[in-house]
Amino acid sequence: DVASDSWVDLPAMVETRASHDVQVANGTLVVTGGWEYADEDWAYVESTLTLDLTDPDASWEVHEQPFQIRDHCGAARGHEVYVLGGMLSGSFPARTWVFDVDTKSYREGPRLPVNHVFRGFGCGGTHIGDDVYLTGGDGVVWTLNAAGDDWERAGQLSAPRLFHRLVANGEQELIAVGGGV
Repeated sequence: DVASDSWVDLPAMVETRASHDVQVANGTLVVTGGWEYADEDWAYVESTLTLDLTDPDASWEVHEQPFQIRDHCGAARGHEVYVLGGMLSGSFPARTWVFDVDTKSYREGPRLPVNHVFRGFGCGGTHIGDDVYLTGGDGVVWTLNAAGDDWERAGQLSAPRLFHRLVANGEQELIAVGGGV
């Protein structure tokens, strides 16, 4: 809690997972993708979890997720969360899924433009205002156009990387943190 400069416990997640992504859109915490270890094996999760952060009495809600993915990235824009890239059983889909926190439903978004063998696997994503940004293993920085139906080249990282985090510093700067080449 930034206002009180203290940590606040949230309700425990109703499902465990690893290699997932977390975003906040319109005051709702959204957990997408990943996999879980059960019965001595890893299994992809098939649900999206949401928690209304504006309601102190809220509990986790579980929503059907029309895809399986792990090691993906994401970004929020308004009331939508963009689920980008990732891995599915050794393949690297160049897909975008868009979760609407108001309707609790998914739609397909534009194909990822990343020109790398791993496509969006281990990508970095974030947003500044309503601008969604994506970087993949080729180091190109992409932004989603205003209509949300295509990607436009926005720049280039000085060092391409995978499994990094992309964060906004103010209104005009992106920082790529960690990852490897």
